[in-house]
Amino acid sequence: MAEQKAIWGSTRYFIKIEPYTNVFGTSMSGIVSYYDTHGLINEKECRNLLEIVDTVNEFWSTILAPHETRVARWIEEYLLEIGIAGDYNLLLRLLRSDDLFGEDLDDIIKETKEVDTEEIEKAFEIDEDNKILGHEITITRLPEDEYLRNELLQKLIEDNKYNVPSTVKSRSQFKLVNGEVKKTERENPLGIGETLKEVTLVSGLKNEEKEVITEVEIIDEMPYCFAIENMEIGDLEIQPTKDKKEKVLEIIWEIPEIQPNQQVEINYKLSKRINRTILEIIENEVIAVLNTFENISISGLEFK
Repeated sequence: MAEQKAIWGSTRYFIKIEPYTNVFGTSMSGIVSYYDTHGLINEKECRNLLEIVDTVNEFWSTILAPHETRVARWIEEYLLEIGIAGDYNLLLRLLRSDDLFGEDLDDIIKETKEVDTEEIEKAFEIDEDNKILGHEITITRLPEDEYLRNELLQKLIEDNKYNVPSTVKSRSQFKLVNGEVKKTERENPLGIGETLKEVTLVSGLKNEEKEVITEVEIIDEMPYCFAIENMEIGDLEIQPTKDKKEKVLEIIWEIPEIQPNQQVEINYKLSKRINRTILEIIENEVIAVLNTFENISISGLEFK
């Protein structure tokens, strides 16, 4: 249990740190409390290690002239006494850093814009049904300290990870006898199996009109994190076209007509691709973010 510990050089003032985790790192959060011999003076909830370090330093400086190395060593000793192995060098870095690392990403990022990844895809020989998603992030500035810079980049990686969807959007349109065009839209759930190769999707359209519908078009927006192993549309001899969009591969089925109450069912057999997030510093304040999707061979456990 965390206890009060006297500030070095004082017998009247104490600080207590109550971390929410026993794992030391820049994401460590917790409560820092400041006492004198009469009791609690102030306390603050801290979102990360930088805030903990800054709060201890602020409390300390109200009594004694702050000395970065002493404060860092005091915190290291305190953490060790409650069973957490700290890193003196990191604590000292944080004490000497500015507030950039403690800011929310929304406050650090000045601008985000999409970038064309066509040349990158050619260089990496990406399949025609696959794509690299890319954008550029402009931030206020990078920390000069290498460790803090790497920590910031790690935060950006976490924030820009690709989220694998659980549904696939399907759009359809068709024409009625009177010439009116109707459109529908729905989210079809993905069936996720136990392995990367066991993913299924059922799409399609049922004619709920009391008349024949014609010029039917069904578009399934397939995320690039899935590779299509097989697809079929019942007993219809129709092959779809594909349109490579920025975020999805559109699978477009064109059906001449569907009778009243007739159900057209489209079945897909899919496999997951391994998605990765890559960051590259282009300029001092401009960072390229790439989301890639790689096919994997289950039998050989090899990327291809």
